[in-house]
Amino acid sequence: MKRWLVVLGVLLGVAAAGFGGFALGHHQRAAASTTTSTTVSPTTTTAAAPTTSSSTSTTTASLVRCGAGAITVTAGQGQGAAGTISVPLQFANTGSTPCSLFGSPTVTLLAPSGQVAPTTVQVRSTTGFADAGANHAAAVVNLAVGGTAQVDLRYSDVPVGSARSCPTATGLAVAFPGWVPQQVTVTTTPCGGVIVTSPVFS
Repeated sequence: MKRWLVVLGVLLGVAAAGFGGFALGHHQRAAASTTTSTTVSPTTTTAAAPTTSSSTSTTTASLVRCGAGAITVTAGQGQGAAGTISVPLQFANTGSTPCSLFGSPTVTLLAPSGQVAPTTVQVRSTTGFADAGANHAAAVVNLAVGGTAQVDLRYSDVPVGSARSCPTATGLAVAFPGWVPQQVTVTTTPCGGVIVTSPVFS
C-alpha cells in the first residue's frame, strides 16, 4: 500500500510540473507576440509658386486731346477760282507733350472792328476742298511735339441777289471743344457769312 502511495505521489508531481511548464510556455509565447505600431509621418506637399507672366503691350490708342494752350493756329494764303475760295488753317503743337485733334473746329468771323460777325458754319467731310487731304471722313490726328495738322475752309465770294459785294472779315476766332477761341488774322469775304470747314487732317 505504501508503495502505491509513493507511485501516486510521483505521478501527481510530474503532472503538476507539466502543467506549470505548459502555463509558463503559453505565457512566454503570449508575451512574445507584441504588436508593433509604426507612426507614419504626414506627407507634406509643397505647391510650386505660381508663375508670373509679365507682358508689355504697345497700343496705338488716341493721345490726350490737345488743349488750346498747346496749339498755335495760323492761316495760310487764300486761293481759288470761279467764286470759291479756300483758306488753310495750320494747327501746330507748340506744347511739351504729344496730343490729338479730332473733327472740325468752330469758326467765327471777326469784323474789322474786332466784333463778331454773323457766321454760318457748314461741315463737309468728303468733297469739294482744294487739298485732297481734306476730302475724307473725320479721324483722330495725333500730333508729336512740333507736329502740325490742317483744316481747310471754303467760302463763296459771289454776291447773292441784289448785293454788289460781300462783307469783309479781317479775322477768325477758332476753337476745338474745350478751347478758349484763338484769334487768327486773315482777310476773307464770305458771302452771307457762310464758311465750310473740313475735318482736321495731317
